Amino acid sequence: NNDGIYQVTEFFGDDIGLDGVAPTELNYTGPDEGEGNHKPDYVEGVGSEPNFAVTDVSESDMMGLTAFRLFPVPSHAQSNSSWWFKNDEAMWALLGENILEEYMDQISNLIEVFASGPFPLYKGRTERISMSELHSYDPLEGLNSPAHTAPALYELKKIVQVIYEKDYRFAQPPKMPTLTATPADGKVILTWDNISDTRTRDPFLGNINDFEGYKLFRATDKYFADAEVITDGYGTPMFMKPIFQCDLKDGKFGFTDFGLVNGVGYNLGSDTGISHVFVDNNVMNGRTYYYGLVAYDYGAPHIGPGISPSENNLVVELDEAEEVRSIGKNVAIVTPFKPAAGYKQPDITIDESNLPGGGKIVPTILARSSIKKDHRYQV
Repeated sequence: NNDGIYQVTEFFGDDIGLDGVAPTELNYTGPDEGEGNHKPDYVEGVGSEPNFAVTDVSESDMMGLTAFRLFPVPSHAQSNSSWWFKNDEAMWALLGENILEEYMDQISNLIEVFASGPFPLYKGRTERISMSELHSYDPLEGLNSPAHTAPALYELKKIVQVIYEKDYRFAQPPKMPTLTATPADGKVILTWDNISDTRTRDPFLGNINDFEGYKLFRATDKYFADAEVITDGYGTPMFMKPIFQCDLKDGKFGFTDFGLVNGVGYNLGSDTGISHVFVDNNVMNGRTYYYGLVAYDYGAPHIGPGISPSENNLVVELDEAEEVRSIGKNVAIVTPFKPAAGYKQPDITIDESNLPGGGKIVPTILARSSIKKDHRYQV
């Protein structure tokens, strides 16, 4: 509306100011320099709008790998001919060679050297250099074959190429939900907020809300190892099995046929509709349980070979004695128990004096620990 301030209903594109934060994002504090001026902005040392100057990575030169060698550790003696890290002249010559050479001899202590270059670095000019290192699980039979096949590695390479061309704007999972666990007699009541399904915006996909659903995991160990029972296409345990899953009723359900991770599609759910509560009745009193809740998106089937749906991480930080030091807000640790004798459940008195409608509200207390005595709540 030409007032210099983007409203939520207006399309702002990349014209979001030097801080790169759009009006619909959680950490948006208001208009900043360059926002809404209908031109790209960049100030070195301050910031840049998306897809311009330092954030337009794909406009730079991609040199690729120009040198690679894998060789046994040579003599550590000072020399201009020995390939050892102290010998600058020999190492410079090694890095500058345009050669890719593998090592197929005896297993030993090996040095891996890889390089891109040489290229000029002019005085006073800022150059940004980035590198990607990929790791994958691939069958030894293929790696040891004459063709050295590594399908999982090459799938990763395709995704990294897309990320590079998208200016390193990775596909992001939805906003992380906050999980609350309430212990009870022979059950655990789990509730969470709606921040993921209402406030998610993915800049990788044009700031759309691509939230799709929730998965809830339960484990009896701090590493969630007993929940990791789903294997990839090569038989390696890689994914956790949820005890509860819900997703939007939007026609997107079942397993994805794009962005496969080692041959496995992502389960988008069954079009059940979104819930923010789950009661786990399959627990034992006195036993400690670890719960993790992740929100996931739909992925990006039309970008490159397709990008698999993204989900939140589960973080349980342990100290040297493997005691829990901290947990993420989407993780809860709880031990169900019988209430003490004489314990009385909290109750609620409803004030119906100012109800404008004719409907009836029947509240149910799920997260008892969140209820404060003599407080007034408005729904």
